[in-house]
Amino acid sequence: MEDLIRGSGPPDTATHCTHGRGLAVILRIWRGRTSRADAQECQQCLEAQAAGVMARGIAGLRAIDITRRDIGDDEVEFCPIIRFDDRAAVRAFAGADHDAAVLPPAALRLLRSCDAESQHYELVAHHEHPDG
Repeated sequence: MEDLIRGSGPPDTATHCTHGRGLAVILRIWRGRTSRADAQECQQCLEAQAAGVMARGIAGLRAIDITRRDIGDDEVEFCPIIRFDDRAAVRAFAGADHDAAVLPPAALRLLRSCDAESQHYELVAHHEHPDG
């Protein structure tokens, strides 16, 4: 793993790299934590919100991934990652204050802590194993 972090992996490792066009260029990332006891209900709220957002048919919204990890014995962190074509699509999703976190009230009640703002990153390269 250390070799992969340093970028000195095996020389025979083949990957496909995409730059520029074809990439979802803006990644919107947010984090929130809840108790293990509330994690399943919180996940269901986030999934329902994602389905509703996708059903809105926002131009430039490509995908919503919801990631989850256990932290210690009694905490779970969620990190939704939303992929957009551009900042205009982010604004169509989030409104004028496009940095503000957009969460359903039901999920907010279940969270112990969460980011008040989402972070936005430009995707500059996508590496993919040729076997997919």
